[in-house]
Parts: sequence; C-alpha cells; structure tokens
Amino acid sequence: MTAVVESSQKMLAVKWAGCGALWWSRPGATLAETAVMNTTGFVLGTREVRRWCSPETGGIVRINCKRSFPIARYEDEVGGVFLSQGVVRSGQQNRILLHPRVSERRRIDCYIVALDSAVHGAVDLPSRPLSGHVQLVSASERGRVQQLLLLMWPDSKVTTTFGRLELSWLLERQKLLTR
Repeated sequence: MTAVVESSQKMLAVKWAGCGALWWSRPGATLAETAVMNTTGFVLGTREVRRWCSPETGGIVRINCKRSFPIARYEDEVGGVFLSQGVVRSGQQNRILLHPRVSERRRIDCYIVALDSAVHGAVDLPSRPLSGHVQLVSASERGRVQQLLLLMWPDSKVTTTFGRLELSWLLERQKLLTR
C-alpha cells in the first residue's frame, strides 16, 4: 500500500469511477461551506453503518460544493474529473478532497475505483494485496461482504480471491455496473 501523499505535491486529475455505498452532506452556512461525503459501508434497514476494517482503513471522499451550479444528486458526481492532492491522513481517517471539478477532456492521472467482494472478490488487506501506485481511501467489512475505495494509477493492480485485477479491467467492470 502506498503511503499518503504530502500536501505540498502537485494537484492530480482524478476520475471518480466508482463510489462507496454511503452518502451524506455536511451542511454549511453558505453553499461554499457545504460538502458532500462518500465512503464504504452498509445499509442495514434504516441505519447506515461504516464498519471500517480497522482504524487505518477508515476514510472518506469529500466534494466541496463551492461552484457555479449546486449538486442536485450525489451520484451525478461519479464519473466526473476533479483536481485533488490524493489521499491524506486527517485525524483518524484517510481523506481525499475532490475539488474543483474540471473538464472531462483533461488527461487523467489516477482513478477512484470501488471494489465489492461479490463482484471483484475479497481483498486480504494484511497480505499487501495492492501493487503499483495505489492508495487506500476506505475499506468496510460485514461478515464475508467487503467494500473498498481505492485511488489507483495506470498499471496498478489489486489481488483478490478472484485473482490479480488490473486497473483497466476494473474500470471496464465499473462502467458495466453503473449502466
């Protein structure tokens, strides 16, 4: 697993290819102070439970709402291209800020992908299953069901119980799941 980036590094163009199951907003006094959050977890009846695998695997994707048009539906942000510093550690959590949204024609540096054990196989996090340039955003587990959010660069891979999955395959699979 790649360490989190230092805040002095350049801004990356990040394509948000997949999202976690949990969404919420952090309201602010103004639109500029409002944020939308996403992470891995599970909906249990009327409750939403994060169930992060360990303190090191807890994290969120954050989008600041300060822009010319408001966010109408959270899910509409998935598929967009954003500038980001990558994954940083903030207190007890990993965080990745996606702001601002930029043209989808921009050259993309890396991708946020979502893995679900039912579709991609389970990931044994202690075994160091990530290769290439990969940063863990969050990982949740409930029984035998697992969800992960990863920031992956081209040519990176993740090993699951289904085998070694390359970023290019994950991106194609993500497109099929969102149709």
